[in-house]
Amino acid sequence: MTFENREGRLPQKPRGYYREFTVDTPGLNHRGPRRVVTGGNPPEVYYYTEDHYGSFTRITPP
Repeated sequence: MTFENREGRLPQKPRGYYREFTVDTPGLNHRGPRRVVTGGNPPEVYYYTEDHYGSFTRITPP
């Protein structure tokens, strides 16, 4: 799913640059707040949020 960066917490990029992926939260029966957001195609940057876009941490994939 395209992530639009409406909150402006990630660097400004053209529409469609970012994609978001849900990270399962044990014990919840809905999507929950955790996401991984990638940038680029193929992805060149990765971010994690555990507070539904309130803050992001840049991560390095294994």
